[in-house]
Amino acid sequence: MGVNAFSNASQTPSVYREETRLTKQFFEELLDEKINKAIQQAFEEGRQQGREEIKEIINKMEQRAKERDDNLMSVIRSIQEEKKKLNN
Repeated sequence: MGVNAFSNASQTPSVYREETRLTKQFFEELLDEKINKAIQQAFEEGRQQGREEIKEIINKMEQRAKERDDNLMSVIRSIQEEKKKLNN
C-alpha cells in the first residue's frame, strides 16, 4: 500500500498541471469574453452619445436658422411697410 500511495502521489502533479492548464485557459477565455463585451458596450455607448450630440447640434443649428429667418422676415416686413408709407 505504501508503494502504491507513492506511485499515486507521483502522478498527482501532472493531473494538477493539466487541470491548472485547463482552468487557466478557461479564465483567459472568460476574461477575453468580458473584455470584448466591455469594449463593445463602450463603443455602443460612445456611438449613442455621439448621435445624441449630433442631434443636439442639429437642433441648435435649426433653431438659429429659424431665428435668423424670423429676423430677416421682420426686416423685410418693416421695409415693405416703409415702402407703403412712402408710396402713399
